Amino acid sequence: MRQARVLRRRAPLPSPATPPAGHRLDVTRKSGRDLREESGMNTRGMWLAIIVVAGVVVAVVAGGLAWIGGVQTALAILTGGAAFSGFTLLALTVATFLTRTPS
Repeated sequence: MRQARVLRRRAPLPSPATPPAGHRLDVTRKSGRDLREESGMNTRGMWLAIIVVAGVVVAVVAGGLAWIGGVQTALAILTGGAAFSGFTLLALTVATFLTRTPS
């Protein structure tokens, strides 16, 4: 025997503009930082990676120029390390200053 399929009618989904029954509509204004935190979008890691890669480029250029200029290899490596640390600390400080909320 063949069984008949029973089609159930689903209730219509509420539109996104209307809140569910018994729910108060929250109309508070939120800043961009609050919205980023709620959505899980955090760009701190990406900016750290960009700053570190830029620091490595600065270090390689500074060390290479020092080495081409006739400085001993060990001192050229130290020059690159100093350029990396100086650039990275400066860039992280500027990034912190620009993203901090005024108090």
